Amino acid sequence: MTFLDECKKVPYKDIWFYVHEQVYEPREDSFLIADNLKVDKGERVLDLGAGCGILGILAAKQGAEVVATDINPYAVRCARINAEMQKVKIDARQGFLFEPVQNEKFDLILFNPPYLKVKEKPKEWIDYSYSSSETLNKFLQQYKAHLTQNGRALVINSSLSGIEVKGKILDKKKLPFEEIFLVELER
Repeated sequence: MTFLDECKKVPYKDIWFYVHEQVYEPREDSFLIADNLKVDKGERVLDLGAGCGILGILAAKQGAEVVATDINPYAVRCARINAEMQKVKIDARQGFLFEPVQNEKFDLILFNPPYLKVKEKPKEWIDYSYSSSETLNKFLQQYKAHLTQNGRALVINSSLSGIEVKGKILDKKKLPFEEIFLVELER
């Protein structure tokens, strides 16, 4: 069995993405960013916690130079495969939050963080996608150091996170058990 045999195909509009069972499957929160994603050609974009690479690939299709990172090695592999399938170039790297891009700056950072309050440590790679609103807190403490002078970040927050993300709300979506918000943060 190959890696792709272990994946399912998930659509976004007219594009299909391979998603391994150990990788977060794009859904309402990912699509909220995707539906609002506007990138200028040549912009440098960081797709943080990239999962299958959907956001970075969409940015690359708009002409951005993209670095995609994820702590999950299955996600990094999916992002690379999906970029190749979509005939775009992304630099996919493994690591937690900003570790893979320590001294780099970006015009745009995209982040759909894990935001559920979970006390137990992740047991499988997929668990990193959901557990720990602390990841969002760490992001909020660090993101400005990785933005260019006029840079911005698009971040998902949930009514379940218990964390206030101060920025401009670009869009929101009411779901059965939560409300999700797309927040734009500036440097």
